[in-house]
Amino acid sequence: MKRKLLIYLGQVIFVYLMSSSLIGCSKNDDEKIEVSQVSIVAREAKIERFISIMWGLDTSKVSFNSSTKEYVFGENAEFKMTRAEMENLYDNANEYRTKYETN
Repeated sequence: MKRKLLIYLGQVIFVYLMSSSLIGCSKNDDEKIEVSQVSIVAREAKIERFISIMWGLDTSKVSFNSSTKEYVFGENAEFKMTRAEMENLYDNANEYRTKYETN
């Protein structure tokens, strides 16, 4: 009788530990979305600053059009570059990062 009770108690503890570990491992998806949105906004701000410094423009002359996914800049908004093109330029601008960014 005592042996059966110990086996039953061991099974209950095992089931409890397994269920609590599975429930405890779930992640909150809302936190992932917030972090990715913040990082995208921060990257866009860095790229806009990059454009303003490299082209000698005021930051008010640089904008990102989210519908066409293009950066528009210049005195009369005469320059347009896609997000991918501008990110490529920014990623390869090692001297700019050394001089203007302190991370």
